[in-house]
Amino acid sequence: MIYITSAANDNDLRKALSEAVEAPIAFGDVLIEGVSETGSKVWAVGERKRSVDLLKCISDGRLLKQVRDAYGVGWDRYFLVIESIMRRNQEGNVEYRTGPHWAATTMPWSRFQAYLNALHYQMGVYVLWSTSVRNTAETIRGLHTFFSSVDH
Repeated sequence: MIYITSAANDNDLRKALSEAVEAPIAFGDVLIEGVSETGSKVWAVGERKRSVDLLKCISDGRLLKQVRDAYGVGWDRYFLVIESIMRRNQEGNVEYRTGPHWAATTMPWSRFQAYLNALHYQMGVYVLWSTSVRNTAETIRGLHTFFSSVDH
């Protein structure tokens, strides 16, 4: 089963994941009910971040707190879907695609990469990339299929 937040900023994701059940989710945007390798129930909570919001999270630590809190209440897995096209510019900073243009930031690319590595290696967060809400929905469906199988 896939559950999706009722937050207003996720209306487009709710439409793209029409099979998901709307529910209040305290941590994250999506909750997947699956099974573990042993056949017991497993819960994977996911967050979708677009470029500007992700960069703010890196600066204020909000996502790190949210991940800690989610693990603290018993969620088994956490995943982050970055819904953006990003790259390192010639100055060595992060820039992201907005329509046909690139928007530069003052955040060093190395800080951005270090944050993603910390999420993955220190906090156990699966970091995935998407370029659109439709791709994000497909990524979540793929995770649901994965967590629904005992063979993972």
